[in-house]
Amino acid sequence: MLNFILFLLLNFLFDPSFGLNRNKSERVRLILFTPNNSLGRIIGQMFPKNVYDFEIIPKDINDLNFEFQNPIEDKNEIDAAKQKENESIHVLIVTWNLAEASPSLKDMKFLTDLKNKADLICIGVQEIENLKPRRKEGHRCREWRRLLHIILGKEFNRIQHHYLGAMHITIYARKNLAHQVKLVKQTEVACGIGNVIQNKGAVAAFLRVDKTTFLFVNSHFAAHKEKVAERNSNYHRIMSELEQK
Repeated sequence: MLNFILFLLLNFLFDPSFGLNRNKSERVRLILFTPNNSLGRIIGQMFPKNVYDFEIIPKDINDLNFEFQNPIEDKNEIDAAKQKENESIHVLIVTWNLAEASPSLKDMKFLTDLKNKADLICIGVQEIENLKPRRKEGHRCREWRRLLHIILGKEFNRIQHHYLGAMHITIYARKNLAHQVKLVKQTEVACGIGNVIQNKGAVAAFLRVDKTTFLFVNSHFAAHKEKVAERNSNYHRIMSELEQK
């Protein structure tokens, strides 16, 4: 703090208009924050009274809460913040256990409300169908995709869709962003019996948006509160498998 005061003193003494844009007829007000009044008076005597109005405030500057603002720097900061905002994307992530039931458009109103704030939307659902063996996609899966298209199809492009058993992951990008989005890879990890049955596990998608890479994972772990060890095991298996892909 003392070095800072000396720096100001030397510059004001050798150049009374240091750091100031003023006319010769204008007076300059100087304020010194110091708990030492004697030191303040000594410093005050070093400034010409025909130029400066000198005021001592008996407080340590470190105890004050204020900012010195440079308008040019502030404008640059505002411009930089706007540019950063323009370069940013807003990501909406939805996870939903459908419990083998098809939602209605009314049930999905939350997505209609939230989509306006998003540039990239990742939707993961679990238990969209029961796990009975089937040769073709179930009707609930088809209805789910139809609802997503109704809500998002006009403003977003579907970038990706992948599933494992009754777990689905779907990613949409706003149309003006879609050309910057590249699907790198999509994959799955089974965690059911023998790590083969597809009732538990995860589906994942690796995306690149411009120069940034995203990994989206939709998982479904072992159920019931007493299965903590199994859920932890599911998590570690999924992470380990994804790191190798």
